[in-house]
Amino acid sequence: MSGTATQAREALVSANRVRMARAQIKRDIAAGKVTVPEVLGLPDLARMTLGELLAAQHGWGPRRVARFLNALDLTVAKRIGSLTERQRGVIAGELA
Repeated sequence: MSGTATQAREALVSANRVRMARAQIKRDIAAGKVTVPEVLGLPDLARMTLGELLAAQHGWGPRRVARFLNALDLTVAKRIGSLTERQRGVIAGELA
């Protein structure tokens, strides 16, 4: 196997691991095992959007997510990895 093929294979394995971790976190949130503030700092969620993460909560649809984020001057498309510590704290405080 060439170096390029090996790198591609490693990238696919890594991407699959991240997708599986995100899916498990969303299932755990939906089941009430963990809360959004508990997982906001996880590196596997860095490229996930706030809208996607918040919508994983029971009873949170697109309208509720949009209303919540608009009140905090954030957008549904904001990536979790680009949040500042202050923004993470504000989100955690509002969800508590």
